Amino acid sequence: TEASKLLREILELDSKDAHSYLALGRLEARREKSRRNNNSNNKARQVFQEGVEQCPNNVHLLQAWALYEEQSQNDADRARELYQAALNVDEYNPYVNHAYGLMEWKLGKNTEKAE
Repeated sequence: TEASKLLREILELDSKDAHSYLALGRLEARREKSRRNNNSNNKARQVFQEGVEQCPNNVHLLQAWALYEEQSQNDADRARELYQAALNVDEYNPYVNHAYGLMEWKLGKNTEKAE
């Protein structure tokens, strides 16, 4: 689509633009969800991975990727790793703590993060 084309052009100009990776990753995740095609191609995962490689300390990219793994791929272990990486960047980020705690609560793990 036009949106993904423009975001990719932006990333060609600035490979460190975390906002564009975030927008493109979310766009690809929505496409996968609407096609119910979660396991083939994984363009969203590829975008999030590339974004984190280029911007390793971006808590927003790490959280978005964790949410993607948790909700779209049903991979709690991978999501947990990504939430931990995000907390290593910003241990007091309320959005990461909330999402991580909510995931653990849904999984029946009543940890400090979920309380």
